[in-house]
Formats: sequence, C-alpha cells, structure tokens
Amino acid sequence: MNLRQQAAYDKALKRIEHCRSERRWGLDLVGFGLTRLPPEIGQLGHLHRLYLRNNQLSTLPPEIGQLANLTELILHNNQLSTLPPEIGQLADLTELTLSNNQFSTVPPEIFRLAHLTRLDLHNNQLSTLPPEIGQLANLTVLWLLNNQLSTLPPEIGQLANLMALNLSCNRLSALPSEIGRLRKLRTLTLEDNALHELPESLKELRLLHELTVHGNEVLGLPTELLGPIYRKSSNKNPPAKPQEILGYYFGLQRGTRPLNEFKLILVGHGAVGKTALVNRLLRGVFIPTDMTRGIHIEPWEVQAGDNRVAAHVWDFGGQDIMHGTHQFFLTRRSLYVLVLAARESKQNDDAEYWLKTISGFGAESPVIVVLNKSEERPCDVNENALRKKYPAIQDFIKTDCKTGLGIEVLEAAISRAADNLEGLRDSFPAPWFAIKERLSGMKENFLTFEEFRQECVELGEPLAKEQELLASVLHILGIALNFRDDERLRDTSVLNPLWVTGGLYALLNDNELARRHGELRMADFARVLSSNDYPAHTHEFLRELMGKFELCFPLDGPGQRYLIPELLSPQEPDAAGPLDTNDALAFTYFYPRMLPHGLVPRFIVRLYQVIKDRLRWRTGVVLEWFDATALVKADEDDRCVRIRVHGSGRRRRELLGIIRQEFDELHRQFHGLLPREVIQLPDYADVSVDYSHVEAAARAGMKEMPVFTDGNMIQVRPDALLREFEVEGEERDAGNRGASEVEPTPPSRRRPRGRKEEGVS
Repeated sequence: MNLRQQAAYDKALKRIEHCRSERRWGLDLVGFGLTRLPPEIGQLGHLHRLYLRNNQLSTLPPEIGQLANLTELILHNNQLSTLPPEIGQLADLTELTLSNNQFSTVPPEIFRLAHLTRLDLHNNQLSTLPPEIGQLANLTVLWLLNNQLSTLPPEIGQLANLMALNLSCNRLSALPSEIGRLRKLRTLTLEDNALHELPESLKELRLLHELTVHGNEVLGLPTELLGPIYRKSSNKNPPAKPQEILGYYFGLQRGTRPLNEFKLILVGHGAVGKTALVNRLLRGVFIPTDMTRGIHIEPWEVQAGDNRVAAHVWDFGGQDIMHGTHQFFLTRRSLYVLVLAARESKQNDDAEYWLKTISGFGAESPVIVVLNKSEERPCDVNENALRKKYPAIQDFIKTDCKTGLGIEVLEAAISRAADNLEGLRDSFPAPWFAIKERLSGMKENFLTFEEFRQECVELGEPLAKEQELLASVLHILGIALNFRDDERLRDTSVLNPLWVTGGLYALLNDNELARRHGELRMADFARVLSSNDYPAHTHEFLRELMGKFELCFPLDGPGQRYLIPELLSPQEPDAAGPLDTNDALAFTYFYPRMLPHGLVPRFIVRLYQVIKDRLRWRTGVVLEWFDATALVKADEDDRCVRIRVHGSGRRRRELLGIIRQEFDELHRQFHGLLPREVIQLPDYADVSVDYSHVEAAARAGMKEMPVFTDGNMIQVRPDALLREFEVEGEERDAGNRGASEVEPTPPSRRRPRGRKEEGVS
C-alpha cells in the first residue's frame, strides 16, 4: 500500500475499534479510498449496517462472514468481481447493494441469503442471470439495469414477493412467459432493450402501476402512449397506465400497418409568401394571392425514404391578431416550415418570435427555415446563432416563388425531415384506420366525445383507453381536435378545424367588437355567427376554448361579459401617465432578442381581478391591491416590460410579488425565455442593477456590494435592498401580532433559504 492507502486503512481501523467499543449498530466507511478492508471487521458481530460504497475494494476478507447480525451491506462503487464464500453465512442480510462494480457473473454465494429482500446489481457486466435466482423467494426489489443480459431464466417467475424489477439498458429481445407469475409486481422497467415482443402473461400483473418500455422501437408503441421515462413522472406528468400500454400492444396483433401521415405547418408573418410557397410545392406554379385569413388545409403526397406518405399541409394566416389562435393547432410530432422575408430589417426578430412559439407548442418538432422572396429582396438571418439556440432547425433555404428559386431544394429538405419524423411510421391497428377515414369524411363540424366513442365501437375499437389514445393522435394530425386535458372542453371533439378558426376569426374581426375595444358579450356569438354552422349550444364551447388559451377573460360574475385583450385600444389612457414616475418601486424585465407576442395581453387576462378602474390597453394595465397601485406596460422598441408600483411599503411589495409570480409562470410557457430582471435603487432614480446580482451577493453573505454608475461607485446593502422588493420581512413581523391582525398574504416571490438536513455521521 502507498502512504495514502495506508492512511485510509489506519483510519478505517480506528473507526472499526470505535464502533466495537461503543457497540454501534452501523459503521460508515464511505469514500475512505480503501483498497483492503481490515480483517478486524470480523470483531463487530453486533453490527447491523455496513456502508462501504465509494472505495476501491477488489476483494472482501473472509472475516466478513462473522457479522452474524448484519442486515444491510452497501458495496456500490468499488472494483469487486467476486465475493468470498463466507458472505453466504450472513443469514439475516436483507439488503445487498453491489452496483457499479466489475461482476461478470452473479456471485453464487448470494443465493444462500434466504432473507434477502433487496438486491441491487446494476451497472455491472452480467451477461446471464442464473436459474438459482429463483431461490431468493423473499426478494421485493431486484435491480439489474445497465448490464448485458440477453435472456432471463424462467425461474424469475418464482420471485413471488417481487414488487420492483428494473431491467433497463440490457440486450433483452424477449421475456419469459413466467414473468406473469410475479403477481405482486408494481414497477417493471424495460427501457432501452431490444424487445421484439411482449408475453401475454403480462396482462396477469393486476397490481402493475408503472411499466416503462421506451427505447424498444420494434414493439411499435407510440410515444404518446408510453408516458414519461422511469423516475421522470410527477403529479403533473403521471406514469402511463400499464393496462393501456398492454391493451394497445396486444390490440396491434389484430393487424396493423404504418400510419405514414404527418402534419406540415407553415407559419410566419403576413405577406411573407406562405400561400405562394404552398402553390409552388403542391402545384408547381406561381399564383399571386391575397393574404390568407384563418387557416387553409390541403393534402400533399411526399416522398419519405422509400415510401410516399400523406402530408396534411396547414397554411396559417399571418395577421398579428390571429397569432393567439395558432396555439390551438401547433402540435408536437409535426414538421414546421417557418417562412421569413426581408421586413424592415426585422427578420431576425421574426425568426426568434416564431421559433420560440414553435418550441413552446411543438416541443422538439423539426423546423425548416425558408428565406423567401430572396431575389426580390435578399433576406438574411444569423443562421449559426439560431442553430445553436434552436437545435430543432434542420435547414435554412433561400427561395423565390416567382422564379422558382430553391423550391426543389425545399421539397428535398421536407422529404428528409419527414423521413425522420417521430411517429410517422407508428403502427396503426386496422380499426383505427377505419375510424380515421370515417371521421375525415363526415360532414358534421363537431360531435360529442360520446358520439366519437360510438363511432369507435361500431368500427371495431371497443376499449375506452384506446379510444382516448386515438383521439390524441387524431388531434396531433389535425383531423379531429380534442382537448381532453380540460374538463370544460373534453366532451366535444371538433372534426373540422376550419369550423373553429372560422368562428373565432369572425369574432376577432367584428367591427362592433373592435368599436367596444374587445368587450365580448355572449349575445355576440349569435349576432356574428351563422346559426346553421354555429348553433346556440356551441357558443359556450367556443367561449371556453377562448378562455383555455387566454384569449378572453370574464368581466362579471354571471359570465355574460368578457374581454378580448387583443382588441383593446392601442392608446394608453391619460390616467396611467402620473404612475410612470421614478419615485415608485421600479422593476423591469428586459428580453434578449424580442418581446414575446401576446405576453402582456396574457398577463392582463391572468390578473383581471385586480385591474383598477378599467385602465387596460393593448400593451399595458393598471393594477390595484389595497392602497398599492401598479403600472405594468410593454416597450417593444426597448424589448422590455416596465413595472412601477406605488403605495405603502408592505402593500406595494405584495403587489410586486403577485405581478412577478404571474410573469414567472408566463415566461415558463416560452421555451428558453430568460429575461434580465433589473431593479432601480430606491434612493437613486437613475441607477439600476440586475436583481440576480443582488440575490447572489445576499446568498454570499456580503454586507455591501458595489454598484457603478456614470463613473462613480455606490455601496449598497444587498439584504436591505431585497427587503425593499420582497414581503418576507413583513410576514415575520406579522407573526408577532395577533391572528386577527394578519391579512391573507398574496402569492409572491421568495428567496430560497438554506436548511440543514439530518445525515449519518
């Protein structure tokens, strides 16, 4: 042993002696750097728990077998490839952790440990699991992930008490039918194997709560069905139900074929040439067109690899007022074509806006960026920067619809992207194709979800869960929209997306609503919309849909009057002017590339209950909370939102907390949106500082921090400055008063506080 190893050995000896003399039940030798475990370990016959992880042990001394009372032995992160035979003498051992070692076979001594309940062998080099595994009848947890197993022995079915079995990241191509005997199993993890099929006996696992089979592409299971990967589930993102996965999989056995369909979505501002591009791609001609109002949808056959596949081409209108409705139809697993044109040098900002929108609603869907009208007026963007920021970008292509420049290149890029599109070749059961065709051919604009279920049953899909999965796929394809995640909307499926856009666009472009600055009354639905296409019982559905996507909010309790923020007056009211002063609590969000479209209207929707005296306009609002008043308004030129809060110290901090919480939630809806948060120093009207710098200084325990302005340096106290902007200090004071004196505190931002956690010493 070298000096360092000898020091570790001596330190372990001292710890062993201390444990012996004190008759401790547990011994912690974690991370000592041990290459040998002292044989004196055998003197600890009273020991119950032994922790040896994160060392360099390649062997264990035979004296380990003298620990007759040991129940827990933790050996992960060592260099063990064998165990001494004496390990089998640990008759009371219930937990054995051997992960992250060098085992190529399961040590046979383990199979003598009849009371073992937890066995962890993950991250080793096991190529086989011996049939003796069946002798460990008391096992409840068995972890074998990250090995090289290609088969499992049928004896695995003898582990009648097993509740969790993790086999991820192996080489399994099949499972033994005996796995269906594990009737207590609750978690079965099979990610990243090479499974060709699943045994029908899995349907016997009635208690199974979580089944993960991601990364087994041959099974042909769509990602929508599989749910989150193992240990990534949460209350908001629960694991997929195993019964649904298995029901779908065994339903596939009735006869399937690839879906071979996808949605191709063209987005961009108005007048950039989206419709002209569609005409070039689909018909090979240049047709001058007026601006598209709403959405135009048509079919197109595309070459994808060796096959011709069906594209549903969606051409979106680009008028600003319509952008809020795009979110109904921007879905994941789609292919996006972002069309840009030289527009007063704003094409980089346009690219940022649309790429953020796509990533927010389309997840990781691929994007082709088209620089259109390139011969008429060249359009350039910072391609390298955009590729780094948005890895979903596949290509940048210059086109001109008048001359045909780049059209063939664009078509080839679409073919390549479609060939690799997630879900394109998912296996579709035969009844699902029949249901899809029936719905595509129906004349009705909408039906209830119960009517959808009846169609499914009639055409051969009786299972409720499979019907709901099909509804999700049809929503992504745009054939039948359904918002199953919303209790208010889940009972209606929309067959014709144009029915939705037609109704909403008619409302958004209504002159009377524009004259009223967006004040919508339920009676307006009947006034604006055709009773044949939009009967009275559909009006509430449309209104709820607008509410779901924050296009409107209620103005009264009975639910008869609503406000559409996009139709608010562009004029800031005179009453807002006096609030835009430097003597307020000043907080500003600066956005790195662009101010997200619709950010402030969405904010107005979320805080309508505290709007003061109807002081709202398209880019700003005045809020009131007790005796505090806040001005919140956007500045597109400076790409920022300015907040100025007036009132008493406590109330204005509370109001600022409410405002910041709502903006934090809105920012999370835009992928990668990280604005700078800047505050104005209360005693210096022209001096500002990044809020994150103040927080960092406070966390570091700095009594003072320097702030530089106009060549001068000011020393500020970070803790005191934070107290000016947060409510914590007042809440602590409130705790000293009687309960009757304390009013409810609104939602607010709070700085994270450190806390001590109990650990093993």
